[in-house]
Amino acid sequence: MALEPTLLESPPIGADHLGWLCFLDQHQLPFPVRRVYWISAVPPELPRGGHAHRTTDQLMVCPTTAPVEIELERANGRRWRETLGGGRSLVVPRQTWLRTHFSAGSALVVLASSPYNADDYIRDYDAFRRLDAPQPAHFEHPQSLVESTDIGSGTRIWAFAHVLPDVRIGRNCNICDHAHLESGVLIGDNVTIKNSAFLPRGVTVEDNAFIGPGAVFTNDRYPRSRQPMNLLPTRVGAGASIGANCTIVCGVHIGPGAMIGAGSVVTHDIAPSTLACGNPARERGPAPRSIPNA
Repeated sequence: MALEPTLLESPPIGADHLGWLCFLDQHQLPFPVRRVYWISAVPPELPRGGHAHRTTDQLMVCPTTAPVEIELERANGRRWRETLGGGRSLVVPRQTWLRTHFSAGSALVVLASSPYNADDYIRDYDAFRRLDAPQPAHFEHPQSLVESTDIGSGTRIWAFAHVLPDVRIGRNCNICDHAHLESGVLIGDNVTIKNSAFLPRGVTVEDNAFIGPGAVFTNDRYPRSRQPMNLLPTRVGAGASIGANCTIVCGVHIGPGAMIGAGSVVTHDIAPSTLACGNPARERGPAPRSIPNA
């Protein structure tokens, strides 16, 4: 899902004579971390930043008591100004113009959602502001049935796919032939849903995830015809992949970057960046990284 600039609070633990500890748990991280870098010893009179990223989200952490001031701007002109330090960190979404101002003795640790790529940087401010220009509409194949109006630009929906009302689909998604998305399904940006996949109400698929052909999700563990439903939500984390003909039993969270082998039956949560397969699916080790940004 598209992120917004968000301040995270981590109350310091300790005392002046012992030092201070701050932390973030994994569930607080808004994306899978693919790169960590840090900046220090910046002269206070030298501003840093002056760029945006096309597809990279970042979490900025100031581990020092000396503060760092962050200025953010979106392409639509909305602005934020935050001071980090003392247990405060800041989510900086992609396509956000960034400026940083260091004080003496301050430092910044940055967690990024993708490896370094020089082409991901937008360094021209005028080009950045043009990001707010109207984007091309999504594509619906003439033989698809699309009843939702909440579909992001650049998304393609192919023949015989059925998208019911109140489905939300992000930008640049690919919804293939015969896919069926029920009302209430939430799809992030850059998601691929292959042929004949079935996603019922209660399913959330985060950015950059892949749903293989014939994958089936459920939303009630003990369904009966024409009886009240006990809906259990299911979430597929950012960058995760679901193999062909998998069954995802409802109420589970498939962690960011996880990969589920073809034909598996998932009955419990899968840890981030883990390979799982079988019936029931069991974790087998780290997920393979088939592309640089996965």
